[in-house]
Amino acid sequence: MKRSILAGITALCLVVPSGFVITALPAIVQAQRPNVESIREQALAGVNLTSEQKSRLAQVQQETRTQIEGTLTSEQLSQFKAAIVSGQDFRTAATNVNLSQEQKTKIRAIMKLAMQKGEAILTPAQQQQVRQNLRGLQNRNRSAL
Repeated sequence: MKRSILAGITALCLVVPSGFVITALPAIVQAQRPNVESIREQALAGVNLTSEQKSRLAQVQQETRTQIEGTLTSEQLSQFKAAIVSGQDFRTAATNVNLSQEQKTKIRAIMKLAMQKGEAILTPAQQQQVRQNLRGLQNRNRSAL
């Protein structure tokens, strides 16, 4: 449970150019196509990030974006961007570009490493607050169905 919650916040911080968002949110949240900026704000509510933490998270974001884009062919990247802009969630968009098993494995590894890096940037107290905030978001989304 701890990993999936922290994965959610880390993934929320990974915004790809042109409005793409790479998320690892539960499917229940993805199905509702939430406003990612709003979710990020809610997840980070009460988490006072220092300037250094913000800078380090931005660096992880940029590195992750570059690595993920590097796994896609130019055609896949164009298709993926178009799908996201048209309102598809990450999972659907990724499925529609027909990722090879090798690409899927690479992207999973990239995301896992990004989650670990993001988690390492937060203090234990900040991690606790994020987990609490994300549990609240998940509970609200479950009750909304």
